Amino acid sequence: MITETMPVEQTSEAANERYDLISQAIEEVRPYLRSDGGDCELVSVEGNLITVRLRGACIGCSLSGATVKGVEARLVSKLGFPLKVALAPPGPPRPPQMHRRA
Repeated sequence: MITETMPVEQTSEAANERYDLISQAIEEVRPYLRSDGGDCELVSVEGNLITVRLRGACIGCSLSGATVKGVEARLVSKLGFPLKVALAPPGPPRPPQMHRRA
């Protein structure tokens, strides 16, 4: 198996760029959620697993699963590769976390 490695600064730069694209894509869907009294925040990025937290009217909504799938579809469309969006339990807002796998 051939593996390509990148210098740490390039890896870090690529991870930051990817994180920014994910954050931007989530920001693009937030106005739609807010118009219905809900909201969505980025909680963490761990490889291809993106964790978000729903807020407001989205909590307990019967369509929250569809909302998460919509966020996932938007991210896949914007980033161009498959990933998984998971729902974090309700809780206080906190700054998003980015975890890099070694």
